[in-house]
Amino acid sequence: MLDKLRASEKSIDVAIVGDRAIRSLNRKYRKLDEVTDVLSFPSGPFPTEASPGFAPDDFHSAQDLNHIGDVVISIDEAQRQAAEDRVSLDVAIDRLLIHGFLHLLGFEHETARGAAQMRRKESRLLDLLHGAGLPGYAGQGK
Repeated sequence: MLDKLRASEKSIDVAIVGDRAIRSLNRKYRKLDEVTDVLSFPSGPFPTEASPGFAPDDFHSAQDLNHIGDVVISIDEAQRQAAEDRVSLDVAIDRLLIHGFLHLLGFEHETARGAAQMRRKESRLLDLLHGAGLPGYAGQGK
C-alpha cells in the first residue's frame, strides 16, 4: 500500500489478532469494552536534542522517524465482514488496513462529512490495490 502511495520510505506495523485481544486493547486504550474491527496507534513525536529532558539514549534512527504508527486488525471481524460483503478475506483485511492507515494520517469519521471523505479515500486506495469493481460494504454505516 505504501509503495502504491509512493511512500515506501514510511513504515507501519500491523498486528492481526482475535476478537478477545482487540476487545482488550479497545477497553484499555479507548475505554470501550467491546470488539472492534481495527485500531490505530499513531507514532508519537520523537525527542530531539532540543526536547526537554533529552538524553543520548533517546536517539532514534531515521527508520524510526519514518514510522507512521501501528494498526491492529481483528481477524474474526475481518472474516465476518468478508462473508457479509461477499469479498475475499484479503480484500476485507486490506479494507481494514486502509481504514487504520487513514486514521494514522489523521482522518476521522465522527461526522457525516468526515465519514464520506474517509469512504472515498478508502475506495480509491482499495481500487489501487485490487482494481475497480469491488462490491461496496454491506453495512455502509460501519
